[in-house]
Amino acid sequence: CGLCSIPAQSFANDCVDLHSAKQYKQAMSRCMAMAAHNDVSALFTLGLMHFYGQAVPQSQSEAFGFFKRAARLGHAGAQNNLGYFYYNGVVVKQDYVRAFLWFSL
Repeated sequence: CGLCSIPAQSFANDCVDLHSAKQYKQAMSRCMAMAAHNDVSALFTLGLMHFYGQAVPQSQSEAFGFFKRAARLGHAGAQNNLGYFYYNGVVVKQDYVRAFLWFSL
């Protein structure tokens, strides 16, 4: 495959770098490929893209799903974002205990 010859870390960095450069369509493609391998940076970036509607329709529920996957794999930014979702009752029922749990990680 075309992706197999590229080192995984390099490809994941491309995902984040493309997003930072606001090249959202290219970032989406790269991030989706890496998310299939549970790359935490790619999952987090996809969460951001869905939350803000970058190259995809804005969807807080899709963002929550990507953040949750990244958070469970230890991504601190994703853990913080889940705290936000629970604290504010966005997509999920407001739950200060779960918010505290995610914020404290």
